[in-house]
Amino acid sequence: MSPGNRGNNQRSHVERKVEFVVEAVKHHHHFRKDLIEPIDRVALCERYVIDVLLTTTLPDSQRESSIAWELKHHAGVTQMARLLARKRGLPMDTCTVGSLLHDIYVIMEGKYKDHAHLGAPIAASILREVGGFDPEETDQVFRTVYYHSDKDDWSDDPFKEFGKDADILDIFLYPGPYAEYLMIKSLPVLSHYLLRAKKIWTELGLPADPRYNLLENYSPSWFEQLFSISPQAMEKVLASILQLTSFPKEAGWCPPSFCLLFGNSIVASLFEFYGTGPTWGFYGNRHNWEGFLESAMDSELSSSHKAMLKEMKQGISGGARGVISEWQSILPDLKPEDHTKAQQLVNNSHSDERAIVFWPLADLYEVIDNPSNSTRLRELGVIN
Repeated sequence: MSPGNRGNNQRSHVERKVEFVVEAVKHHHHFRKDLIEPIDRVALCERYVIDVLLTTTLPDSQRESSIAWELKHHAGVTQMARLLARKRGLPMDTCTVGSLLHDIYVIMEGKYKDHAHLGAPIAASILREVGGFDPEETDQVFRTVYYHSDKDDWSDDPFKEFGKDADILDIFLYPGPYAEYLMIKSLPVLSHYLLRAKKIWTELGLPADPRYNLLENYSPSWFEQLFSISPQAMEKVLASILQLTSFPKEAGWCPPSFCLLFGNSIVASLFEFYGTGPTWGFYGNRHNWEGFLESAMDSELSSSHKAMLKEMKQGISGGARGVISEWQSILPDLKPEDHTKAQQLVNNSHSDERAIVFWPLADLYEVIDNPSNSTRLRELGVIN
C-alpha cells in the first residue's frame, strides 16, 4: 500500500470518528432547542412541555400544585416510563411521551379536576404539532393520558395501565404521598393506589414499603371492634404509637389504623376506640410481638413501654370491651414531643360528634367534624 493510500485510509478513519462523536453529541443536547434534531420527536415533546412551564403566566398562587412540582413530576414520570417500558417490552417512544404528557392539563391550567380526560385531547394536539407520530401511536398516547387517573380500574390494555403505573412509580418514591392521598382519596380508591405500588415494586424486584399494606384488608365495617378508653390512657396509647413511627420503615412495623369517636353517644370521660381487631391480632402474630420487644429495637423501647404495647395488643386482638389501665409509669419514658402531640390530639377531640382516624406510620391523623364526618365514618364502617 502506498503512503498516499495509507494517508487516505487514516483520514477516513479520523473522519468516521468525528462523525461518530458528532452523532453522539446530538443525543446529549441538554434540551437546547436549537440542538434538538427535527427527527428526535420525543425530545421535541419534552422541550415543548419545558417551554410551557418556563413561559407560563399562571403563578403558583393560581395552581393547585406548583410550577416546581410540575417540572419535577413530569420529568420523573417520564424517566420512570423509560424504565417501565423496557421492563414490559412496550414501545419506548409512545410510553415515554404518554407519561410526559399525562398531566398536561394541570401543567397548562393548574387544576386537577378531571385532568386526565381533559388532558388527552391536548396531548394528541401536541403530537400533531410536533409531528412524526402516526395515528396508532397517537392513540396509544391518548389512552395513556386519558386513563391514568383511573387507578382503581384495572384492565388488560397495556397503555391504559401504563400511565397509571408510571405515575404511581414516581409519586411513591417521594416520602410523603400517604398523607395527601389519605385526605383527598376515598379509602376504596386509595387501596388500589397502594396495591398498584406494591405490585410495581414486586415487578421491579424492589423491597416494598410496609405502608403499602395499610389498607390491605379494607372492607365495609372496617372498624369492627370496639372498646372504651379514658382520655388519659388514650394519650399514652397515641404517644407510644407515635414513637413507633420513628422507627425505620424497613423494619416493617406498620400498626393498623384505628378510630377514636367522641360524641353524644358516650360519657364524657371515655373515648370509643374502634380498631381493626383481626388485623391487630394478625399484626401482633405476624411480627412476633414478644420477639419484637426483645429484638434490635430493644434499645429504643423502654421496659414499661414494652409492657404497655403488649397489653394494648392483647386487649385489641382479644376483642374485649373494657377500659385499658392507666399505665402511669409510661409517661417518663415517652419522648416529650410524642407525649405533647398525643396530648393535643386527645384534648382537641373533646367536642360533640368528633372523631379522629389515626393512620400509624402514615404520619397523619384526620379529625372528622360535622357536616362531613358522617360520610367518612360511614365509609369506614364506624356508623351505619
